[in-house]
Amino acid sequence: MGIYSTDGIEYFNKQKDIMKKALFILIAVLATQTTTAQNILIVDRSLSNTLGDNYYTDLQAAIDAAVSDDIIYLMPNTNTYGNIKINNQFNLTIIGAGYNAAAASLDRPYHSRILNLEMRNSHNITLKGLYINGSGGFEIGNALDSESTNILIDETFIARMDIDRANNVTISNSFIYTSFSTSQSSGFSENISVLNSVIRVSTFQSVHNTSFENCLITGATLGSSVDDSIFKNNIFANNSTTSEGPIWANNNNTFINNFTTTPISYDGGNNTGSGNIGIIMGLDGIFADDSVRADVNWSSDWLLTPEHELIINGGSDGTDIGPTGGANPMDGSPIFSLPTIYELRIPTEIKAGEDIEVTIKAKGN
Repeated sequence: MGIYSTDGIEYFNKQKDIMKKALFILIAVLATQTTTAQNILIVDRSLSNTLGDNYYTDLQAAIDAAVSDDIIYLMPNTNTYGNIKINNQFNLTIIGAGYNAAAASLDRPYHSRILNLEMRNSHNITLKGLYINGSGGFEIGNALDSESTNILIDETFIARMDIDRANNVTISNSFIYTSFSTSQSSGFSENISVLNSVIRVSTFQSVHNTSFENCLITGATLGSSVDDSIFKNNIFANNSTTSEGPIWANNNNTFINNFTTTPISYDGGNNTGSGNIGIIMGLDGIFADDSVRADVNWSSDWLLTPEHELIINGGSDGTDIGPTGGANPMDGSPIFSLPTIYELRIPTEIKAGEDIEVTIKAKGN
């Protein structure tokens, strides 16, 4: 993206530092339009140095500097922002660019990537559009006096999700890969909700006090240590069971209007449920999209368009079973717009000490 000029204004095409400074000015202006307690912090590791107090190349430094109600924009980059800790934070929002597969194919910076994320004793935290793909994934809690509350995770890729000490956590329109557990070691998590997400994990167990609604759960070995949880309007596809039995064996779970391709029963023990459907079939009979017929891959499968007639409008609320149903359906575009300068006009001649007129135009990336 260049810097344009007309009517005597010189054309600059390669001066990226000028554009970065202009973006900082723009963000500073935007910040003044919010409450005085709120700052907008920009993190961009592609910079060789910072451009002001609210501009960072290191995400951890920005988090440590943030105060209540701050917003951090995490600019996309081909490299990772490393291992991150969110400890003792209140009212913090971090927004990344999401996962832009089209940009990835063009070898451009396409996601806001973190290796591993640890959260302790933090409250009212919102995370959007992040890509967390380290082997440790995202861990909340797992230490005494470290409970976090009111956590929203939206349109985020998570390689591994462990929620050990938390209350009121909502994960929506996200992709969870490798493993998922709640209260695996400490058993102190409550009110966990996973909505309109794809859970493509190798092991699905050690799950407690969790509500799953309009999700696709696929490729997992369904263990027996899942209890006091609610499964509503989900698709279970291409899963297997352990020798101990399916996840819903004698553990006070509730199952409503789920569709499963695994030949197991919802009945037995202390479980309750209604409207559940079990048919032995493959993904090719569930989804209309060619890219989803054999497998589910976050890098290519955005629109999980249902094909089976029992799934379309088959949910308890009259919408689809699976990620495309419910009040917040997965829309196939997990990309967030961050403010990007696309035009900057400055005079060709600048006299020392003279005020100059600068025209800035920006849009979402």
